[in-house]
Amino acid sequence: MPPVRWETLTVNGQAMRVYLGVPEGAPRRAGILVAQHGPGVDGFIQDVVNRLFRQGYVAAAPELFHRYNGAAHAFQNFLDAARYRERPASGTWSEMLAFFSQHLKP
Repeated sequence: MPPVRWETLTVNGQAMRVYLGVPEGAPRRAGILVAQHGPGVDGFIQDVVNRLFRQGYVAAAPELFHRYNGAAHAFQNFLDAARYRERPASGTWSEMLAFFSQHLKP
């Protein structure tokens, strides 16, 4: 498995992609969740994960808009803001953190 890769986990019954960097071997530094910006997990956010990974951190950038097909563009041009209002996401962070902590173990 490549050390920097896309993985998919299930959150509230739906697939959520996560761009993940896991340094091989020990010691690993702390884990860092990288929050996406409006356009989502694009090249800029992937570069942030890559840079943290190269410094020895486990880094992950979850696609937080996974529940909304193509939602990232709505935050740039506000075509249909009502369509993208936040839905209950109580499980998203707890499931993401459980997934992330699994990768912190050497």
